[in-house]
Amino acid sequence: AGGFLLKKKDFPFACATYPLHDPKFVSSCLSEITDNVVRLRHHASLILWCGNNEIESLASSFNWWKRTPPALAQAYEQFFYTTLPEHLSYLDSRPFWSSSPSSGSFSIDSNAEAIGDAHLWEVYHGLRAPAFYNTQRHRFVSEFGFQSLPVMTTVRDFTAATEFKDRDFTSHQMSVAGNVRLAWYIAKRFRVPRSIEAWVYFSQIYAGEAVRVGVEGWRRHPECTTGAIYWQLNDIWPGISWSTIDYYGRCKASHWITKRAFENRMVSVDVNKAKKSVAIWAISDNPVNENLKIFWSLESFDGKIYKKGEIHAKVFKFSELLEVIEFGTLIVDWKNTVFVYESWFDDQMMCVSSELFVEDKFVDWADPGLTIEKVIHLDNEAHITVSAIKGFAKFVELVVENNLGAHENWIRLSNNFFDIPVGRKVT
Repeated sequence: AGGFLLKKKDFPFACATYPLHDPKFVSSCLSEITDNVVRLRHHASLILWCGNNEIESLASSFNWWKRTPPALAQAYEQFFYTTLPEHLSYLDSRPFWSSSPSSGSFSIDSNAEAIGDAHLWEVYHGLRAPAFYNTQRHRFVSEFGFQSLPVMTTVRDFTAATEFKDRDFTSHQMSVAGNVRLAWYIAKRFRVPRSIEAWVYFSQIYAGEAVRVGVEGWRRHPECTTGAIYWQLNDIWPGISWSTIDYYGRCKASHWITKRAFENRMVSVDVNKAKKSVAIWAISDNPVNENLKIFWSLESFDGKIYKKGEIHAKVFKFSELLEVIEFGTLIVDWKNTVFVYESWFDDQMMCVSSELFVEDKFVDWADPGLTIEKVIHLDNEAHITVSAIKGFAKFVELVVENNLGAHENWIRLSNNFFDIPVGRKVT
């Protein structure tokens, strides 16, 4: 099956006030907008023009309109709600949205849940845990995300530093106090990294998991939230940013985790760590009935099965809560226990996934005994199978190296940073 990309084009007004009360400035803006609309309007993937990024929401948050001359607010409303949409109507027939986020009405509840789009930055900027996303039911989440370091090869392009506190990492950070914030979040879930390689790995994992929690939570409730766009896909210079693909086109762990969260059809498991229970959801964007089989087990890291079962269901478009399984009465070592689930859609295995019941830093991690088998095919494809012989392995990274170094774009993996329960294989 093929894929496609739909694009929202923001005009270059963002996060600031502009002299829109000046006729010469407005005329210059409209000329530039005309040139770019004519240049881009033939693209079939373009579905929406957007006036600006975050001017309305920041104006409300920081009382810009009360701290600036009244003419500025009046000029803003005139330009983005009348002048610009009227100008666009002569150039293109696509819909226009005044600002992102916006309720569609000038400076009225620009991050509303019930109408319009929303930017959610309580996670990361506001130091809220990713679980915060599960309390938000906005109609369309057009911006959210989490920072991470770039791939190690990219890091070594701009610094030879061996400690994260080195000024090179501060100067390549794209957010004020971003490294302090990253360290705080990572320490909440993982043991404090002791090498740059570990900072790279754990920051990327946390970023991907933060986005995954949001995406899967909103996809479970399409009656409330019908879309989400994470910030951001790629970078314009090497550094520590919200991207999932770094400046050189190298995929971070966060990219693989996020990619799986957006799969067309998937099984999503919501873990209640306090109650030791799991809620199993089926999610599908396919407008056809499909047969779903789920084989699940609660097991120790070394493969002892405490409980297991199967779920069979017919899945149609959107989402459905299939079952809530309670494990609270079981007496097990939760630090070394994992919930494993294998999902099949129409007899095609989608994935083997897992969920823990404690934060990763409390787990007694041991060598999982990973083995690799590679099969080369004549059509320039290679099937690489990874097995866990001795124990459970989480977020397994495959690094393919050649004489140019690791992570070069001469090879494309179909999956990475995946889990392998003991005795299973991933190809």
